[in-house]
Amino acid sequence: MRGGMPGRFGLRRHPKHEPVVACPPSRFYLLRKTVRRHKMGFAAAAAVMIVLAAGVLISSLEAVRARRAELQTRHTGYVADMDLANRALNEGDLGIARTHLRRYWPEPRETDLRNWEWRYLANLSDGDAHASLVVHSASVLSLCFLGDDTLLTCGTTDWRTVLWSLRERRPASIITNKLSFGGGISEITAVAPKRKALFYRDRWHASTDVKLMDLQRGTETNLLDAKAVVKSLDISPDEKVLAVASANQVGIWDLDGKTWLKPFETESGAATQGLFSPNSHSLATAARNGEVKLWSVDEPPTAPEQVSFPPSAFFELAGDGGGFGRIPQPGWSNGVALPWTAAVWTTTPLQRTIIVPLPAGPPRSAVLLAGCRAVVLGGYDGSIRVVRPGLGTEIVVTNAHKHEVYIMDASLDGSTLATKGLGEEQVRIWRLPHLERIAELPGARHVHHVKLSDDGKLLAGFTGPGDVGVWEIPSMKGPPMWHGVQAAQRLSVCAFSPDNRWLAAAVPDGGTFLWDLATHRRTMLTSALTPYQSLSFSPDGSRLAAGSKGESKLFDVATGQAVLSFKQHGLKLAFARDGERLLAVHSEGASVFHAPSFEKLQFGWLKEKPSQEAPPYLGPMPDYTRPGKTGPTSIAPPRRPCAAFSLTALEVSRRGGTAAARNDLILLR
Repeated sequence: MRGGMPGRFGLRRHPKHEPVVACPPSRFYLLRKTVRRHKMGFAAAAAVMIVLAAGVLISSLEAVRARRAELQTRHTGYVADMDLANRALNEGDLGIARTHLRRYWPEPRETDLRNWEWRYLANLSDGDAHASLVVHSASVLSLCFLGDDTLLTCGTTDWRTVLWSLRERRPASIITNKLSFGGGISEITAVAPKRKALFYRDRWHASTDVKLMDLQRGTETNLLDAKAVVKSLDISPDEKVLAVASANQVGIWDLDGKTWLKPFETESGAATQGLFSPNSHSLATAARNGEVKLWSVDEPPTAPEQVSFPPSAFFELAGDGGGFGRIPQPGWSNGVALPWTAAVWTTTPLQRTIIVPLPAGPPRSAVLLAGCRAVVLGGYDGSIRVVRPGLGTEIVVTNAHKHEVYIMDASLDGSTLATKGLGEEQVRIWRLPHLERIAELPGARHVHHVKLSDDGKLLAGFTGPGDVGVWEIPSMKGPPMWHGVQAAQRLSVCAFSPDNRWLAAAVPDGGTFLWDLATHRRTMLTSALTPYQSLSFSPDGSRLAAGSKGESKLFDVATGQAVLSFKQHGLKLAFARDGERLLAVHSEGASVFHAPSFEKLQFGWLKEKPSQEAPPYLGPMPDYTRPGKTGPTSIAPPRRPCAAFSLTALEVSRRGGTAAARNDLILLR
């Protein structure tokens, strides 16, 4: 039984290639039986392994072959480059020789092909790198770079103009000078890279012609005849005009209009050279006698830019001179009055840009913010309206004041607005553009004029009795008010300097005052026959423009001298942000004047005598209430020295006013 069972099991398993149990199977026996049972699977696996092995073998062979081919190619190139380096050294071109030699510095894990010939050539190429550009067979008197990769060379008697490709060290194009019969191109040349043009004079010493060569097309034309020997040529940086020095002048030739624009003459001696400044604004000229002059090429015309319009019912300038607003008198159509509108004009260019409708009629007061970005209108009903035409938005505060808003001013930065209603006790301070009330100056019944500093941090107030005060915003604190002008002399206009150091004001009798806010010292400027109706400081604070109904003036703030005058009626003046232009507006027109800095004016006859200190102030009225107080003032002004007291009393007595003298004595005590 025990021997028959294995035999029976072995006979059944053997035909199926399964292991028999007659004896313990070995690993090889088991593998052999498994392979016989799965012949197709093992055959496929064996085929795949054979293919993979063949692929690896073939790839390895190809890699070896490619490596050998690459090495052979590098070696061939090495031989060729060594030959080129040797040739460059023979021609004296160390730069090209070094370029060929640098290619064979070995990289990491790279075969070093350098041999003794490389080291020999490297030793010979030791020196300053340069390249020889050999084409011309005659003198070259003119060189010019047209870019980082292009060099222009002009020959003389070989009549060749060559554009070199510096990257390839070869000529990109060669132009034959067919019109140059005077010995080729001279050293007097000018190149316009943007126009791709060369301007030159022939080498013949008496040549008066200037020729134009189109470097792109390779053509030449006669540009102009200077009527005298051409000594120099120079192209402006913007490549619009050409400076031609000949005879005793340097002429400016318009390249687009093909005409002479303006000659700059030398006083004596022949002109030898004309040279433009890098910004094209100036031209330097030199003469044979050693004379050198500097000219302004783009000097503005004598007549200002101007525009005219029908009479205005109201007009106001932006503080930065960027524009102005005007309310024209409405016309009639079919017997019906047209609606009121406000027009906003810009300075650059001088033109109308925006129309603002005024459904409630003309305002009681108005200001135009800097940059013409918003118009603030004060109504007869006490409302304040902020219109921003560029954004199409409008903000209205209907109950800003109980009565009409007859005083209004905005800071130059457009952040702060000061307003006062007629007969009211307060001056209210608002934050623009949303009209948020941030401060209030109480007890301001007698304040008839206010002015905000450029940054909106200071408020100046002027009273009927003649006192001046300056308060900080929003705390509304400041030093005690001081005597500014004579009693009952109401101010017509005032202005802060950009650094808040000076405060300028004008009175109806034509007088103008300048206060130093640190010392309260007052300087009287030159008076006008008619009242000043605008004051504007230049952006640097060195000049003060005063607009008048008669003769307007430009003052030097440091000395108080009147330097320039503008004889045009009814002007309001405002400096532009560049400080070189002055916007002048009157009821029927506007102009833009050129207002240069005083360093550019060297004419002593323009300046008037320095202003003198204003006469002493006699004091306010006794029943006057100061801002910030609720009743008649009991605070005496700062005590003056005894000498000043005696001088004031003596001056009052000379005027024959005993009551006034008594009043002054009471205040001084």
